[in-house]
Amino acid sequence: MKTTKTLALLTALFIIFPCFTIAHSQKVKKPVIEPDNYSLTLYGGISQNKKQSSKEIGSSGIIGLRVAYDVNEKLSLGGEVSYNSMRDEIESSSMVQMTYGPRYYVNLSGINSSIFFDVALGGYIYTSEDDRQIAQNNSHDRFDPSDISDRNKINLGLSGSIGGEVSVSKTLGLTVRGSYHGIFEGQKSNNFYTIQGGVRVKL
Repeated sequence: MKTTKTLALLTALFIIFPCFTIAHSQKVKKPVIEPDNYSLTLYGGISQNKKQSSKEIGSSGIIGLRVAYDVNEKLSLGGEVSYNSMRDEIESSSMVQMTYGPRYYVNLSGINSSIFFDVALGGYIYTSEDDRQIAQNNSHDRFDPSDISDRNKINLGLSGSIGGEVSVSKTLGLTVRGSYHGIFEGQKSNNFYTIQGGVRVKL
């Protein structure tokens, strides 16, 4: 129930958030935006997620890329692709995230940095193969295919993040953020958390 309420809140934020930021930006006169106002963010970090083979919480590595268009100095719209490796002693698994959504910046005067909030919606592609099944296949033993369930699946998911960025130059910034991911899986939902650090380059 708690996870369902969290996902409902993220859905509401995804709908309301861009409308609010665009409406707010229209009230304040903004400088002219250059046509090539794009940025790339390359990041890496760790993920805390529930293992598919048990109810235990495991850690794994994550790398990703975010491509964004800066609407103005406070709002950007971006797409993101990341890879999460979740291998353990039982399973060889991974997850690919492909999401899109807005990011809102709050500039901190005097220290050349900002904090930001973002929400994103998209697909989470999970693939897995049980290492015990691989060993069984290699030994040419008979097995029941029905024992393997949900090893490859695509689910809709939402994420919400808070982070900060320090500008090193006009085109380069260092970022860090923490994210919550909620994934819809039929009648239930799954969630995990990530902490990432990266480099943002304005093109």
